[in-house]
Amino acid sequence: MVGFSCFSASARMRWTISEDCTGEPPGELITSATAGPLIAKALSSALSTPARERPGRSEVPCPMTPWRRTTGTTGFFERGQKRITPPSSINGRRPGGPGGPIRRPADRIRGVGEGNAPAARLRPDLAGMSEWGGDYPFAIGRGRPRGRIARCVGKGRVMRIEINVSPAGEAAGAVSGQKLDPEPDFLAAYFTEGHDAHEVAKALGRLKPRALHGGTSCRGVMSAAGMSADGPALGTFAVYDRAGDYGTSLVAKGSDARASARRAIAEALSHAGRRGEMPDLVWLTSSPGDEEAIIHGIQDEVGPHVPIIGGSAADDTLAGRWRVISAAGALTDGIVVSVLFPSRPLASVFHSGYAPTGERARATATDGRRVLALDGRPAADVYAEWTSNPALAARGGVPCSILGEAALTPFGRSIGHVADVPYYLLAHPTAVHPDGSIELFATVAPGEELVMMRGSLDSLAGRARRVARQSLELARQREAPAGALVVYSGGCMMAVSHRMDEVAAGVSAALGGAPFLGIFTFGEQGRVSDGSNRHGNLMISCVSFGV
Repeated sequence: MVGFSCFSASARMRWTISEDCTGEPPGELITSATAGPLIAKALSSALSTPARERPGRSEVPCPMTPWRRTTGTTGFFERGQKRITPPSSINGRRPGGPGGPIRRPADRIRGVGEGNAPAARLRPDLAGMSEWGGDYPFAIGRGRPRGRIARCVGKGRVMRIEINVSPAGEAAGAVSGQKLDPEPDFLAAYFTEGHDAHEVAKALGRLKPRALHGGTSCRGVMSAAGMSADGPALGTFAVYDRAGDYGTSLVAKGSDARASARRAIAEALSHAGRRGEMPDLVWLTSSPGDEEAIIHGIQDEVGPHVPIIGGSAADDTLAGRWRVISAAGALTDGIVVSVLFPSRPLASVFHSGYAPTGERARATATDGRRVLALDGRPAADVYAEWTSNPALAARGGVPCSILGEAALTPFGRSIGHVADVPYYLLAHPTAVHPDGSIELFATVAPGEELVMMRGSLDSLAGRARRVARQSLELARQREAPAGALVVYSGGCMMAVSHRMDEVAAGVSAALGGAPFLGIFTFGEQGRVSDGSNRHGNLMISCVSFGV
């Protein structure tokens, strides 16, 4: 990030930090900053000059000019990101592809402020669709009684998002009751463990979505109406966006999660018709475990600069009843990956609601997701002292779940600073083993320093609202977005389950009444302030569409 010292981006970031520090921890401040003219890598169109009529070489009819004069630094606010083809492409062909021409940025529908593609280059079925003036006008409404609908209109583009939540216990009935329009371009569906995942995938597949992506959510889903009631629930987030491209792939995780993720992202790009290109965002859902390797596998294919956002599938009681789905079916131990090339920009934020304490120690012995020793002592003994809870050090003949007890006191790992404030990636302790080791929902490497973090019910209840609001602030967005996907940790949800209607109301207000779907996960993936994609626990993220 650049431009911290005296520009408006710095002021906004420091204001956010100071606001978080008045009664709430700083957590992970996720932001992007751009600087002014003459600052390296600043987002600026300044100093550009018109082309000369005579370039000085008689055999050249016109000077060579870039597709666009605006350059920028990739940040955590994604706004109409370019589709970049790897430099290995030759003669306008996609590398390794079927030989089709590379799709340059100007070939896509553009809105005001996103380039000046000639009218002849626009898709004929969409050219002139909108008569709206200005940059990003919106029309937001409640739509039909069955769900929330928003319509985002820009010059030459229309994006419509519809969100529905159904309590029906039978999959076909739940889907038919939502009365979704057929052929959504991207359909995200999340449901409780009581549903038959195969039947859900089959029922949603009858709608013929271009990309179907889904999985189980812990104990329900969330929308502007609040958290779904106890019992079976199905929530859908349907994007109708003919000017965008979307693709999904479902694969078994297998013994090599990294290789499986690499295959999944390649297939998703192929299904989107965008092989060899970088999506605006990768939406990820996998069964718990190996998420770090999955992120690496995705980045092997698309590079480290594409945001990877999502959450691990969850069940109600950690019994392993989670599932992931696509139009191809359902898997218990699988990975579903979607690539998003929407016609309207996206903005994403990834946060936690915890503050560091003074308790810290080195992980002197680890085994994957188990911390065996802290500063040479059994990890459970150290953690029991930190939390003043001797019961956490009790030894039994079988692993003892501490998922609920640890929800407000997880481990944190410092992974950088924003404006001199450290930010942390969290790891949620889930069980104490008879040997005194602690099992986590994230991998810890030997030698890493673990800090005990502390949260409060108030901070967890209010954090989602702040995350949703900041997704619009980073986009400098004054209007409601077309819609949003919210990932809320299942551990956080369990800690504040009695306040989830308050959480939902806060998110809805922050989004200006725009429709959103919230899911509850056992592990969250997102982009942190140093620009890297990470897997953490007890985190909250928001992806706003059409900002």
